[in-house]
Amino acid sequence: MFNNNYLSESEVEDQEILQNDNIELDSNVVNENVYYNNKDESKVKEHLVEMGFECLVPLFINEYIDLEVFYNLNASLIQSILKNFPVGFTYKFEKAYTHWRSNNDDLIAMSSVISSNENVDISLKFMKGCILNILNSDEESKRFLEALDVSNPFTKNERKELMKHIIAYFYRKKITLRKDQIKKLADCIEKDFPHEKSSSYFNPDTGNGKLYHKFHNELKSMKREKLMPSSSLKRKRIEEKEVANSNLFSESELKSDKFVQQSAANLDFVLLKQHWIISSKVRNYHFRNEKNKASLFDNYKTLLRPDGHILISLDFGVLYPDHLDFINEWKLNFIKFEKILRRDGKDDISYDKFSQNQRVAFLMYALHCYLYSPGMKFVNGSRIRPTRQDTFEFFLLLCTTENAMEEEHQIWLNKIKSRNLTQQAIIIGYGTSFENIQDKFCVCIENTKYIFNSLILAIECLLKVYYVFDIEFPIINSQCYIFLSKKFLGLKSNMKTVKGSKVNELLNAFQ
Repeated sequence: MFNNNYLSESEVEDQEILQNDNIELDSNVVNENVYYNNKDESKVKEHLVEMGFECLVPLFINEYIDLEVFYNLNASLIQSILKNFPVGFTYKFEKAYTHWRSNNDDLIAMSSVISSNENVDISLKFMKGCILNILNSDEESKRFLEALDVSNPFTKNERKELMKHIIAYFYRKKITLRKDQIKKLADCIEKDFPHEKSSSYFNPDTGNGKLYHKFHNELKSMKREKLMPSSSLKRKRIEEKEVANSNLFSESELKSDKFVQQSAANLDFVLLKQHWIISSKVRNYHFRNEKNKASLFDNYKTLLRPDGHILISLDFGVLYPDHLDFINEWKLNFIKFEKILRRDGKDDISYDKFSQNQRVAFLMYALHCYLYSPGMKFVNGSRIRPTRQDTFEFFLLLCTTENAMEEEHQIWLNKIKSRNLTQQAIIIGYGTSFENIQDKFCVCIENTKYIFNSLILAIECLLKVYYVFDIEFPIINSQCYIFLSKKFLGLKSNMKTVKGSKVNELLNAFQ
């Protein structure tokens, strides 16, 4: 794919090493965009040559990097594109790109505003002629420009109308301007209309002005009317794109259990983990606005999603037990956590005589004790004063026998209901204490139950249930859930840790 004539001797060496290791560039790193503009190739090449990276021209063309994508490269996208280049080369390009971008801010900003369907020079910057081009972009603005008396200073109403047309242009493009860009627009007004002063539109001393205030006041109004994208709408569009790109298999393939088993068997641990994280975002998009969570819990096992049954199995730990790397990673984290608790003098119990599940149960209880807070927040007007045992039971509820599980679970549900608390999902174990706990655990979500013989896998399932179904953690022990989600699954929580909390201390201790 690459012409080594573009590379230095050291870079050629690195490329040969990569080729000898049979590492190939993924041609799907950046999906082909239906709006890809072939005319942009020369501009992209020109920019790469300007940066001193002409060797990347064939790669960027093969990956369909048009101007819009090129102007919005970030570190993660750069790394994914250049993943088979040496780390030093990638870092060098990132640094050069950042420097180039800072020197071409006007060019990038203006080119993102101008549609490729318009007969406007895409290289136009915020300079003389800019406002005239904006006013010539639609019929109403043209009529306003023709009726405008440019030989005299504008009246108050004319200035107001001018700002209205300028702002409407950027709204049509769904572009939000920064303060420095609005200042440059004000300077352009002075250049295009000599009798006007930029200070009438933007005050450099205060950093605002009529154009600035009008733009952002109108922006708020447009967002309220859903005519401009808010950050949540932008996130929704990204998620919709992820959903569209996630339909990898046909419906008939998804219904085949044999297909599911073969697909899972072909995934190594790293790919399996990445596969689940990506797919969970897709389902989270489906579930976010679903109010009837109970029906989701009951029907989830039979619902088809992008990638189908394989992702459902991944979510609930059915396939993970076959991957020893996954279990070993959890065990290493638990061992490290044991050492941290013992070092801090928070746990004096010897684990040597206990089974793996018993050790994990002890450790989870120690975690809840470590993060225990006797004074909780107000919930529905009443202050909660839970015991350590109460907080732990929101995570793992021990029932005496399997036959008595339903009855004891209902008693516990009535207990938390009387405290105005809610509980969406929980692990149920069997035994009178940690010393005689059985190797059978049940993750309960409403009327749906998932059975595991490993407490580690039950915990993993519990955390994924909260994440995939977008459920808030129980307030009574939310910090424990947050710590486990962040450390053991690398998930971002919709709840924040308390500033200076023990959760942050533990997370730092794991670094």
